[in-house]
Amino acid sequence: MKYAARLYAEGSITLERAAMDAGISRREMRGYLKQRKIPTQYDIEDLEEDMKKLLQKDRKIAGKQTLDLNIVRYLLDFRLNAFTKNHL
Repeated sequence: MKYAARLYAEGSITLERAAMDAGISRREMRGYLKQRKIPTQYDIEDLEEDMKKLLQKDRKIAGKQTLDLNIVRYLLDFRLNAFTKNHL
């Protein structure tokens, strides 16, 4: 887990890859990184991937073609706060 966290901190691998290499979930990896005070890396590609996943989930749950704007706002606020906290 330490090795995967180090590679993640260097920007060599993604959070998902770090979690896979460590044999834990992404949530557990985020917790481990937080304990070690390793800032999370989040960019526009991560946001796009999160939006795709939310849209797919929304379609599965409600059969909708559009994503609730409240969910989008929540995700953007959450990610912006996380980014700001780790980079400022």
